[in-house]
Amino acid sequence: MWQKIKKFFTSWPRKYSIYVYNGDCQLIGEAWCIVSSKSELKENIDVFFLETLRFYDGEDKDYCYYLYQEVR
Repeated sequence: MWQKIKKFFTSWPRKYSIYVYNGDCQLIGEAWCIVSSKSELKENIDVFFLETLRFYDGEDKDYCYYLYQEVR
């Protein structure tokens, strides 16, 4: 519980890693970004996700998804 509260009060900028997976749960893209707000994080995720899908050759583009996490 304390970790969640502590994470809420940490200052910006923060470093995040973004992972993109295909429908078979295989990693197809990975990126790191340093952001100053949640809205900037969302923009970076959207751009990276769409760029990854643009170069992905698989037939399961509709089932691709992303995950992100803060890096310490």
